[in-house]
Parts: sequence; structure tokens; C-alpha cells
Amino acid sequence: MAKQLSTEKMEKILAWECSGKNKSAWCKENGINTRTFGNWIRAYRQEQTTEPAAPTGWMTVAAGGPLRQEPVIDIIIGKYTIRVDNGAERSTFRMICEELTRIC
Repeated sequence: MAKQLSTEKMEKILAWECSGKNKSAWCKENGINTRTFGNWIRAYRQEQTTEPAAPTGWMTVAAGGPLRQEPVIDIIIGKYTIRVDNGAERSTFRMICEELTRIC
């Protein structure tokens, strides 16, 4: 199984995409080797196109006591809805919003 791309690398890829600059110019400005950055982009795109297998069958769920109510925010971007709970990681949430904004 391939190693998952770090949050820092994903943030740099998203920053490059938002910049509107070509890869060479952006890499030169940010002190990143163009080939290395190309490898990050390739890995990022592979992660984005790899879909986990859908679970099949039924699962037993034990219900006991009242459900916990946590603060939730629903953010709607185009046809997508993101439900953010109280424990969401900020950097991951930001990357999701940027990606959805890019594809909407």
C-alpha cells in the first residue's frame, strides 16, 4: 500500500493550484525541486482517484443509552454538503473546502 501524502505537501499542491502559475514558476518561487513537486502531484492525484471498496452486507449495531449530541455545522458548497463535528481537524477541513470549491 502506498504511503499517504503529508498534509503539508497537500497544502502546497492546493496553494499552487490556487496560484494560477505554472508548476516551474511556482516551484522556483517556493524553493521546491520541480521533479519532486511533480511526484507529490502524481501521488496526490492517485489518492484522489482511489476509492475505497464499498462495504457490503449488514452490520450489527448495539444501541445503549441516549445518543451524544455534539455541535455540528453543515456547509453546503454547490451540490456537496460537509458535516463538521466539534472534533474536526482544521487543516483537513480546509483542504476539503478548497478541493470542493475547485471542482464545483
